[in-house]
Amino acid sequence: MPTVVKTIGSGGGRDYSTLAAWAASLPANLVTDGNSYEGDCYNDSEFTGSATLLTLSGHTTDASHTITLTTGPGQSFRDNANVQTNALNYSSSNGVGINSSVAYAGTISITDSNVFLSNLQIKNTGSHGRVLISEGTSLSIVMDDCIFVKTGTSAYVVAVSGGGQKIRNSLLLAAGSGISYILAGSLSTGVGMPDLYFCDLVAASDVGTPPIEAIHCVYSSSTVENCAIFGCAALSGGSTTITFTSCMTDLASPPAGVTGSKTYAKQFQNTTAASGDFREKAGADLQGSGTADGTNGATDIAGTARPQGGHWDIGCWELLISVTIVAADAWMPIALLPTQRVDQPVRIELIATQRGDLRTPLESLTILRSDRGLRVEDSSGVARDTAGRIEWAAQAVTEWRAATEWPTLLLRNLAATGEFTAALAWGAPISPEWMEAIATLLSADAVLQVDWSGLPASVLVSLDRLLTSPGKRRRLDTPGRLRLLKPL
Repeated sequence: MPTVVKTIGSGGGRDYSTLAAWAASLPANLVTDGNSYEGDCYNDSEFTGSATLLTLSGHTTDASHTITLTTGPGQSFRDNANVQTNALNYSSSNGVGINSSVAYAGTISITDSNVFLSNLQIKNTGSHGRVLISEGTSLSIVMDDCIFVKTGTSAYVVAVSGGGQKIRNSLLLAAGSGISYILAGSLSTGVGMPDLYFCDLVAASDVGTPPIEAIHCVYSSSTVENCAIFGCAALSGGSTTITFTSCMTDLASPPAGVTGSKTYAKQFQNTTAASGDFREKAGADLQGSGTADGTNGATDIAGTARPQGGHWDIGCWELLISVTIVAADAWMPIALLPTQRVDQPVRIELIATQRGDLRTPLESLTILRSDRGLRVEDSSGVARDTAGRIEWAAQAVTEWRAATEWPTLLLRNLAATGEFTAALAWGAPISPEWMEAIATLLSADAVLQVDWSGLPASVLVSLDRLLTSPGKRRRLDTPGRLRLLKPL
């Protein structure tokens, strides 16, 4: 069915200046109208007020005639150029923000079905207010990649009831005092609570009395999968049957499907109300502890593809595997055989400045040929006599079990002319000492300095010797260095 897209924002040329004005323009019956409707928010300024800013109620919809509220191109916190380093928390400077101080109501209220929310930051600062209320019978509502933050006192972060609702890849943060629940499903006989996938349900660690429960619902059943639940006095309450799968908490003795007793501060960059940053930390227990689910978590809240390095992380943030760098300043040609069996991204940078012969043995061997060094963006070819360096993407094995899973890297002189070759030998067996040394260096941010000065060109130096003797100086023809840095 056709979708009617309208822009919402305070800037010139927008179709509507407020969320309420856009909602008022929707036809009462989308089915007979024959269209779906989408509102694209623009970050011209923060959407603010002291009342409910958007109410979606009384509209007739079905699975082919839907209502969507999202952001315009480039307008979400997910689109921000610094999304990987920005604190994961509400900030209208990072993208579209919807913020109300309304009390005893929601910043957004939904009783319509077949509604989709995505890419939004939504906040409530009012006493007994909620960030979002979506309650009704058998509502089909999906909320993807959103940040829900409550800083006002009391009540809940979200009150979401109704079979068929889902919240995925989202942050639900209680950053105010006296908040009873992060997620409140039906609080009396009603229609249950949503299913949750790859969400963080967290309370700021310094707000005093923590929420009574992260999840409270007294009706129906629900699925909670790959969710991080931290900072609450209890995990869940009520009579709802919740099926937990691959979840994690700081609480002891959680129900089946939840790993407990994990240190809150170890999981996130910052857990306080004033400086909260719920990006996952390197080394967090959340990393690699999730269940594969490409349907509900193909990308995380920042747009990062899952899995990274074979890891499905718990929570809305997938830890981006950064590169390991091996740099060799050799002042001579370098040959590189870039064939590895792999799991974890690695970048190798090689710099050389002497002239050599261009050749391609085994079709993938790259030889530097230049007086000044040259730049190659991949391993398929080499430009001649161009200043720069070789950069190529390789991979590293994250488990050190099989001797043939990581090729041996040998650094050695091949000819009396001073040519220096760094080769990745495919499939060669490796010693336990070498594996241990690599693992130690990658886990310790070790920097290994290698000095070359004055030895004959025929001297051979292997990486095995370099790595197993990190305190010793290794000498070849000319000064240089080798650095190994672990992934961030």
